[in-house]
Amino acid sequence: PFCEINIVEREYKPLVYAFGEIPKVGAFPLKRGDRILDILSAIGGCKDAAYRRSVKIIRTVEDNKIGMYSINLHNILENGQMHENILLQDQDIIFVPRRFLTNMREVLSALGQITPWYYFIKGFGTQ
Repeated sequence: PFCEINIVEREYKPLVYAFGEIPKVGAFPLKRGDRILDILSAIGGCKDAAYRRSVKIIRTVEDNKIGMYSINLHNILENGQMHENILLQDQDIIFVPRRFLTNMREVLSALGQITPWYYFIKGFGTQ
């Protein structure tokens, strides 16, 4: 038996990968000119627990070295600093980290899971 295969056209679709505190994770198509806000908007933005001040872009740079960039989405969205809305490249990885406990309710809730509530009453146990 003899079989001959001719590849007529190879379809290439650039992708970016997104992980972390976002509604959908995985590989997403990248169009020419897409920036970080374009991709995050297309996948539904960030979750409430996302730390928007330190979104990471990981990419291959010269000589196959890995580079990591920190993007402050808060500056882009709240302060209009569009220079941080960087142009994405094929095979970029976007990582949106979880934020730390930032308000008193969250701190008390987290501490309440490991510490009895009465430790938070001012003056408890003092004379």
